[in-house]
Amino acid sequence: MYRYIRKSMKPFIAFSFVSMLGAVSVVFMAYIINLLVETITEGKFENFVWIAVLSFVYVLIDSYLDYAVDVVNERLTQELMYHIREDLVESIESQSIVKFEQLGRDYYLNMYTKDLETIENDYIKELLSMYNDVWVFILGFVSAIVISPLFAILMIGLSSLPFALPYFSRKILGNAKLNLSQTNEKYLSLLTEILDSFTTLKVYDVFPLFNKRLRSKSRELVEAKVFVTHTNKFVYAISYGLRMFVNVFSWVLGGYFVLNHSVTLAVFFTIKQLTQYVAYPIQGFGASYTEVVAAKSVKDKVFEIIDQRKIEVVKEESNIQKIIFEDFSVNFDEKLIFQQLNLQLEKGKKYLLIGESGSGKSTFLKSLIGSIPVDNQSLKFQLENGKLLDSSELEKISHQISYIGQETSLFQLSLKENISLQNSITDSQFQVLCKQVGLEKWINQSTEFDNILSTASGGEKRRIDLARLLFFDREILLFDEPTAGLDAQNRLKVEEVVSHLENKLIVYSTHQYDEEFMQQFDYCLEIKDGNIVMREIKA
Repeated sequence: MYRYIRKSMKPFIAFSFVSMLGAVSVVFMAYIINLLVETITEGKFENFVWIAVLSFVYVLIDSYLDYAVDVVNERLTQELMYHIREDLVESIESQSIVKFEQLGRDYYLNMYTKDLETIENDYIKELLSMYNDVWVFILGFVSAIVISPLFAILMIGLSSLPFALPYFSRKILGNAKLNLSQTNEKYLSLLTEILDSFTTLKVYDVFPLFNKRLRSKSRELVEAKVFVTHTNKFVYAISYGLRMFVNVFSWVLGGYFVLNHSVTLAVFFTIKQLTQYVAYPIQGFGASYTEVVAAKSVKDKVFEIIDQRKIEVVKEESNIQKIIFEDFSVNFDEKLIFQQLNLQLEKGKKYLLIGESGSGKSTFLKSLIGSIPVDNQSLKFQLENGKLLDSSELEKISHQISYIGQETSLFQLSLKENISLQNSITDSQFQVLCKQVGLEKWINQSTEFDNILSTASGGEKRRIDLARLLFFDREILLFDEPTAGLDAQNRLKVEEVVSHLENKLIVYSTHQYDEEFMQQFDYCLEIKDGNIVMREIKA
């Protein structure tokens, strides 16, 4: 957390200074009480008026400082959260595709929602509250000791009894909150799955069956939340009992000292008030400490992801010339897809990848973008400068590879920005790309994202993919069944664009092709029984 405080130094300095002033203002109340009680008990009416005016001024200042402390606390909290979110985004960006897909979208979604909320409310804000409590404690303790050392020490000792509670409660609270986070993640995952498959579930009228699973997870979420509340309230109940004990017996102790003429009534009320400024911060510190400890496991989980950020990779400038598979084997979902495959793919050649559904076409292509874990030594990339990189160094050459999957990714951007992915693109480039892929009608229409999403057909979305691929103009082009689900017109447009691509290493996966389209390729790669049979097409 210190690294984020260093990044938020101005808000931290403001918070530190204002919190100190707020603590001074809080403790000063004891001296106001001392003056009032002393004046009343001594019958000095002439002093009462100016003490009343002083009290009124004090209330105004204290109210303002209470407001100011809340404001600087929130400012510092949000600055810290800004930097944490920023680092988390950078960390996720640096994750390999394999790591991201292993953890899954819902893991990160839960982290951005539930976990960051826990860090903000139960970790950072409670830490800042503890800092405020420390200032009030120090000022209250020193003031009480100066006025009456023995009485103050006894009162403070009595008031410190609840402080031991967090030590016994932190583990159970931490486990309860971690369990809630994990349960919420599972519920969100299942809910997302159902929402993403809404049409399928509606068509086959199986929503009740899937909702049954969702209700089961919802019940688990209910129990997890109730358990967190039960645990918190149980700890609170014990804390409340201890506070009541302290409150009652502080009056008993004070009465004893006053009756024995060890302290005056004014001093008793002053020490009583100052003791509250010692005891309440201890209790508040203890409660905050409990929350911080409980939230620490969630904070550690998020910071572990942040700390996995990789050092920026130096990209290779030399182009890929060959992709080499040596004894290439892939096990995916406990199923052997490829076994000891040996193959070489060369730049300037086009490869048509065919095979039955489920034979491994997508797995083969995803291994080339690092989405499928493979033995590093079994997949290599030979560069023009003679270097030979294995798949563990894929990030050095990832800028040379384009991949079109079976679903089009659209963003809340204009059409132009969806094509360039926010890279610089001129109007003339945009118009040429749209004409190349058959998106002319979009050039002069509104390019807001909502229009694209609501009116573009599946074929038009696929053309956006093609325009994106042409814009980035990379050396290795991978197509994972780009015509699946398209009508004849859109399929032919995709095939036309692919046929005009030259001097690239192209692997085009499909289960839908004819002899004429096949002639556009140099080689056919057919997947059979975990192996790939390569045969030449162009003589």
